[in-house]
Amino acid sequence: MPGITWYQWIRPSDIHFTADMIPCKFSNGKDMLETFKQLLFNEIKISDIPKIEVIYKDGSWWAYFGNRRLWILREVERLGRCAAVECIVLPKDFCSEEKWNKKLKNRDEGKSIGIEKTERFDIEYQTIIEAWRKKTIYGMDAPTQLEVMMGTNSGTPTPRNRGDKAFTFPNGTASSGGSSSKSKTVGQFFKDLVLCSVIVSTSAIGALTMVSYFLGNTLVATTMKTILADLDLTFDWAEEE
Repeated sequence: MPGITWYQWIRPSDIHFTADMIPCKFSNGKDMLETFKQLLFNEIKISDIPKIEVIYKDGSWWAYFGNRRLWILREVERLGRCAAVECIVLPKDFCSEEKWNKKLKNRDEGKSIGIEKTERFDIEYQTIIEAWRKKTIYGMDAPTQLEVMMGTNSGTPTPRNRGDKAFTFPNGTASSGGSSSKSKTVGQFFKDLVLCSVIVSTSAIGALTMVSYFLGNTLVATTMKTILADLDLTFDWAEEE
């Protein structure tokens, strides 16, 4: 009597490959990288992909059917887009030892698998990951390195309108064309500039007066005293002996 088939959630990285080499396209002619891209950009769901049929042998899970799907799901998991997948678990008596030995062709204990790549497979693979990272990290569809090399404008950020120019003032505030906010900030800037000029001038006058006093220049000291009095500033004067 055949065993019972059930479903179980398994991490793709915990499932071993049975094949040693897989083509880069499915039996229906669809490219593996196209499915990989669709999963990465949330164009399709993992549940839209046919479930992998696994078997438990020698203390490990093995992909009896679905090595190409397993490669895609492992890559998606590696990029943090998949935690576990629902698999169809085949019964232990699904195949005999002889049949299993013929099925198991992987020479790396099922840890990795080779791909019959096309000439542009690696470039397209890296381009997909680069575009996804830019969209995820920077939140924009920036052109990938391949698009720049090909001279395409796909994914180029939309430029701002002329009226949307941004201007950042020294105090860190930004303006997007509003005249009132900009005028207020510029007015505050000039006000601070005048205040700084007064402080610097007053300090210079005070320093010059002190130098004049110690040098015994009574005329200059008297003149400085008069200027400070006009500015309504207090200053302690010592009588000359």
